[in-house]
Amino acid sequence: MNRLDTGHLSEDELQGVLSRAQALTTEDHELAPFEAFVQAAQEAGIPRDAVVQALRERLASRPEITSGQLVYAPSTDGWLYVARVQRIQGDIAHIQFVSGAEVALPAHQLQPFAPLPNQKVDVHMPSYGGWYGANVLNFNPQIQSLSVNMWGSTSTVTLDCVRIRSKDKPNFWETHRGLITQVAIAAVGFGATFGFVIARVISR
Repeated sequence: MNRLDTGHLSEDELQGVLSRAQALTTEDHELAPFEAFVQAAQEAGIPRDAVVQALRERLASRPEITSGQLVYAPSTDGWLYVARVQRIQGDIAHIQFVSGAEVALPAHQLQPFAPLPNQKVDVHMPSYGGWYGANVLNFNPQIQSLSVNMWGSTSTVTLDCVRIRSKDKPNFWETHRGLITQVAIAAVGFGATFGFVIARVISR
């Protein structure tokens, strides 16, 4: 039987090479969902190896999601709401939103719930009839509530009344920048015209 020429590598070193090859194969499977992104980056002139390496580094640094953990999870409206992880099965996380609904999502879509002082969130205020922007003051884990600063006053809300904007969801200003600008210009023009008319009436 012919033996492969192993050069200057020992059997242990060769075994290490095989182990590393298997690890790279696993990493390639983890990167499969990002293939379209990698190809788009290549078309933009970024070398494939550089994109793959950057993805591997980002995935390696991503916080691990565990059972029982509070997280932000995406909903169908494009916002992220507070939920608790029930269990993890492979790459799928089974979660329950604090509002009650249960769903299974890819674990990489979840973000750890870690409110920081002055972090921007949206809070639901039934007395005002909607969601409003606020800044986090502190989180009370005992009663599962968030104290926020809204319009210069402090309010306490339960976690089912908290959400954050998804990175893929543009805010109202970004989406309607042109319309808002046109309305503002029209309002200024109307104000100037109205003032001119009043001045003409008074001068008569």
